[in-house]
Amino acid sequence: MRAGATVSSGDSPSPRVAVFGVGNLLLSDEGVGPATVHFLLDRWDFPEEVYLRDAGTPGLAMVGHFREFEDIVVVDTVRGGGNPGDVYRFTPEQLPLGAELRVSAHDISIVDAWQYAQLLGYEARMVIVGVEPQDISTPRVGLTPALEVRLPVIAEVVLEELERLGVEVRPR
Repeated sequence: MRAGATVSSGDSPSPRVAVFGVGNLLLSDEGVGPATVHFLLDRWDFPEEVYLRDAGTPGLAMVGHFREFEDIVVVDTVRGGGNPGDVYRFTPEQLPLGAELRVSAHDISIVDAWQYAQLLGYEARMVIVGVEPQDISTPRVGLTPALEVRLPVIAEVVLEELERLGVEVRPR
């Protein structure tokens, strides 16, 4: 599947939960979000209420998605000071006011887009599954080995989040 490809797991006209893999597949670990979405789609079947997308590097384009869904799970790189492959789970509300968190190397962070959406009155809830990168600057297609081996763990965190939202996912 190419970057930016949309995958709806069912024919439902209005899924309520979205999983967006955000990142640049051309910059090694910066592509962990899309890689996670592809990993999930290869191994699990999702109900119609779930929409999965390799979102690429959407920036402000994410704002519109906060109007379309009730709950959004974003997978992206996060520099949290841990070891490569460490997984963080947080909501935008858990960030200190005025924090300069850059979720990734995009022009605008996902948290910034969420804050703009809130100003517009959109009420979607968002959880970020952040992954500590090893390398997000080397032009290279594919994750570093440190993150590649962590894909099952990252996927499990996403699946746990979906379960918390009442979504039942079946392995293939």
